Amino acid sequence: MQRTDFQRNDFQRNDFQRNDFVTGFRSNDPTPGASLPPLPLALRDNPLPDNPFPAAPKPPSPPQPPDTPERPSTPRTPKKKAPWGQLLISFLLIFGLIGYGVWQHYHPDPDTALVRAAQDGDLAKAEGAMARGASVDAACGCGRTSLSWASTNGHVAVASFLLSKGAAVNTADGDGDTALTMAAWERHTDVVTLLVAHNADVNHVNGKAGTALWSAVQHEQPDMARALLSHQANPNVPGKRGWTMLMDATRGGSLPLVRMLAAHGASLDARSEDGETAYGEALHQHREDIAAFLLRAGAQPPPVPVVPRPVAPSASVV
Repeated sequence: MQRTDFQRNDFQRNDFQRNDFVTGFRSNDPTPGASLPPLPLALRDNPLPDNPFPAAPKPPSPPQPPDTPERPSTPRTPKKKAPWGQLLISFLLIFGLIGYGVWQHYHPDPDTALVRAAQDGDLAKAEGAMARGASVDAACGCGRTSLSWASTNGHVAVASFLLSKGAAVNTADGDGDTALTMAAWERHTDVVTLLVAHNADVNHVNGKAGTALWSAVQHEQPDMARALLSHQANPNVPGKRGWTMLMDATRGGSLPLVRMLAAHGASLDARSEDGETAYGEALHQHREDIAAFLLRAGAQPPPVPVVPRPVAPSASVV
């Protein structure tokens, strides 16, 4: 153990005092080699300690926490500022795309121009688009052709022009609808008459299990139904839950449609999944005139008497 200078001086002073205590006098003998008298036996056996004033013991050090491994620091990547050249190129691209879109809107390609003309019923623009080389069967993104758009919106002149140019009359769109089914659904009887005259498929079934005749019956369009039936439309195409067109015409209370469907071979005794018949529906709707006509036409009455129910509003079943 190393001693400080202060402690060392104190120890030297204590040594001198011990010598004085032992000898009883301070040696002033200048003679070299002079020796002091021997120590008494009491002191020789129990010498004085070197440090009569020992330092206070140090307090115990607090327990150190266990060493935890240091997490490696992830170096941060300095942010790079975009150079002005890249920013300029980005702005040019954005404004270029905007300009291209505006140009396409006001100067569309021939096919797009023909589809827009068919939608708007603009015959002059349709003729101009065809003169620029547009395809007569040009379609939009949903697959609906220009003829189908003209038929949907009831533009007879544009539809007639496209048919004269050889447009395909039975092309279906993404929903399975043709120009005829769309014209019938939108109640354009004149367009339906034009399309069936150009060999449109009158029995085409769309994605909702409906035909053009179904639309005519649901919307109570006897003239349209007559035009379709005259071109061999099938009145027995089933709808949802086995419902028939004759049942729907009976529920709508249209006696002319019921007569027309029965005259063209509609099944009088067909049953739905719920067991309904056209005759039973006539009794439920309190239409005794339709029920009497069905009996005269050959419908078989149900074995159990039908209890009339309150009149319900007509609901679409297709």
